[in-house]
Amino acid sequence: MKKNERLELRLSEEDYKILEENSTKFGLKKSEYIRRICCTKNENLEVLKENFLKNLLELKRIGNNLNQISKKLNQGSELEIDLNEFKGDLTKAIDELKEMAKKD
Repeated sequence: MKKNERLELRLSEEDYKILEENSTKFGLKKSEYIRRICCTKNENLEVLKENFLKNLLELKRIGNNLNQISKKLNQGSELEIDLNEFKGDLTKAIDELKEMAKKD
């Protein structure tokens, strides 16, 4: 599709750095990065939002569990917990968030 329209955009220094970092992270020119964000179909954004919220909730649950574990350990209580399973759950949630960030 031919691009005929031109847009001038003013950003703060901080916002410009964020734009540069994000466009570089995805291997896109700044203009292409902005186009993709602006022109992504709404249903795609809804799916991304839904997945993000699901993973955010899971990370919050894991964080709560970690806080409870820390509290019990600080109180001198013994714990019966499978740390490998906990680590696996945390790693899985983080990996899913990373994958979401890579997708268009």
